[in-house]
Amino acid sequence: MSTKIEDMSNLISSDWIRPEDLCYYEKLCEETDNFNLSIKLVERTKSTKFLTRVVEAYARRQYKGNLLDILLWPKSDDMVVKTEPTAEEMKTMAELYNISQMFNYSKIFDLPNIYIDNTKLDGFLKKFVDDYACNHKICVSKQNIDVTDSNYCSYCSSWVQRAIIYNGEQVEKWIDNCREFEKALDRSEVFRSVL
Repeated sequence: MSTKIEDMSNLISSDWIRPEDLCYYEKLCEETDNFNLSIKLVERTKSTKFLTRVVEAYARRQYKGNLLDILLWPKSDDMVVKTEPTAEEMKTMAELYNISQMFNYSKIFDLPNIYIDNTKLDGFLKKFVDDYACNHKICVSKQNIDVTDSNYCSYCSSWVQRAIIYNGEQVEKWIDNCREFEKALDRSEVFRSVL
C-alpha cells in the first residue's frame, strides 16, 4: 500500500480491471477460444454494502465514482468488523505486543482520502490493447522522468494528473506513520520481549 500511495502512478499501473473494460478481456477470450474468464471481485473480509456496490458496478459494466470503492483496497470502513476481544484476549495481547505500536499499525488501515475518478480513466487501457509493449520500457514516475529517453515510459504517471485527487498533507502524514511502523517492526519494537 505504501508503495502505491508514495507514488500514485503505482495505483494506475496496478492489476485492476474496470467494469467498463471487461469487453477487452472478453474479446481476448474469444480470440483465443478460451472462455474461462474469471475475475475475483470480492473477498470475505468486506461488508455487505461493499459487496453489493461491486457486484452492481460489474453487472452494469459501469461505475461513476471512486474506483477504489469497488477494488480490494483495504479501507477499514469496508471491512467486516469482528467481535470485540474479550478481557482475557486483551490481556494476552498486552503481554505479547507493544500496544502503542499496534495502535500505529491500526492507523495504516485508516488510509488517506484518495479519489480515482473512474470516468476519467476512459481510454486508459486502449493503448495496451493496441499492442503497446510497456514490458520493454522502464516505468518512471512524474518526479524523475526524462521524456527524451525512449527507454522510459511515463504513461501511467500521466494519468495520475487526470484521474487522481488527494490531499498531499494527509498522504504525507500517512506515509510517515507507515515508515515509523516499519522501523519499529525492523527493530522488533512491536513485540514485548518474553523471557
